[in-house]
Amino acid sequence: MIKNFSIFIFIVINLLLPFNTSQLKADDLNRIFNEGREKLTEKDYDEALKKFDKVIQKDPEYWQAYHNRGLSKQKLKDFEGSIIDFTKAIELGCNRTEVFEIRGKCYDQIGQFRLAVADFSKAIELEPNRHFNYYHRANSFRKGKQYLAAREDYRKVLALSSNQKLIDLAITRLQDIENLDDQSPSVATTDTYT
Repeated sequence: MIKNFSIFIFIVINLLLPFNTSQLKADDLNRIFNEGREKLTEKDYDEALKKFDKVIQKDPEYWQAYHNRGLSKQKLKDFEGSIIDFTKAIELGCNRTEVFEIRGKCYDQIGQFRLAVADFSKAIELEPNRHFNYYHRANSFRKGKQYLAAREDYRKVLALSSNQKLIDLAITRLQDIENLDDQSPSVATTDTYT
């Protein structure tokens, strides 16, 4: 009887131990992740990076850690690093509008306007009424010398947005494009975006 009871206890402990261990690891991982988010909120981006690095080291499939590490790197103006992390988050299943929006901003910052436009387009596909993405895409079009497309997106901002500052910026950019038209009509009608 005692032998059977000992075997039973042994089996129960061995069945529950992995569960408890994995639960403890998950709890520890979530604690570190939340500490990283807190540091991100506090604008302590270097410390946030360290926390997200730990989470990723323990669980390389934790897309939320890549997402938040990408945010931290973007704030530190490490645009290439941010792009890598957002790309990894997307590969792991993240399909959030802000991931494409912020990665688009990073591409724009390093002069990759075609890739920026693609990301802003995906963000618009996910949330068509989010007027800021039309503005960002218009800016990338403009920088890439696709003036007709930029003009369309600035006009879309005017139609969608109630944010006066954004409306004023869109109007200014539209006027800049109109001035290009006056100086060199062929510039505005030719897509030289490469």
